[in-house]
Amino acid sequence: MICIWFISCSWSGSRDAAAPQSAGVPLRNQELHPPPLLSFFQTFASWITTPSFPVCRMGTSLSRLAAFQSLHIVMLGLDSAGKTTVLYRLKFNEFVNTVPTIGFNTERIRLGGPGASRGISCHFWDVGGQEKLRPLWKPYSRCTDGIVYVVDSVDAERLEEARAELHRITRFQENQGTPLLVIANKQDLPRALDVENIERQLALSELSPSTPYHVQPACAIIGEGLDEGMDKLYEMIVKRRKTLKQRKKKQ
Repeated sequence: MICIWFISCSWSGSRDAAAPQSAGVPLRNQELHPPPLLSFFQTFASWITTPSFPVCRMGTSLSRLAAFQSLHIVMLGLDSAGKTTVLYRLKFNEFVNTVPTIGFNTERIRLGGPGASRGISCHFWDVGGQEKLRPLWKPYSRCTDGIVYVVDSVDAERLEEARAELHRITRFQENQGTPLLVIANKQDLPRALDVENIERQLALSELSPSTPYHVQPACAIIGEGLDEGMDKLYEMIVKRRKTLKQRKKKQ
């Protein structure tokens, strides 16, 4: 455990020192891709030190998760869908000019919306969407509390590609039953597809019956729809935990 902590902290320190600070982009925006071994240890250390780690899940109060508990949320989607814009809108409640993610961004965010998720702490992992980075989706989404999948509502030509990648990641055994929030981003633009169109083109009805999902229309630049989407995701997480607890009692 000490070794894992040391490696994770050593990488974090050197990364912050080496990463250039672009205008308007926080230093936490990971523009450097960590070596695979360090990335593994960093991710593993995060899992075992957060209450969302599977060993701890069953002991949680399910009527309302404690405000200090950090949920593990992974944010996926094709490149240019707006994932990092969503992340920093949730973090700072303002638009942050971002650059394409090469590797991942990670932030601990206390949700500030007016709904059920208000005050809940989430550890977000925003993983790059370029094709060469998509193999990282599997290890980063393993045993997560929820998946946020961001799609570009205007880019109809890539929805088939988005569908294939979404179904690939949700088919993994570790992700069976994991709540899924689909953010239909860029709804403010002309020719943006509506929720029904996106749900149909992503073939969400063909997902595993154990996978709950919700499609949320949104505009990440101004934050419209994001709080409502996180409320829905939180409700699905709580419902799933109740189901797992009941199932455990019957065993």
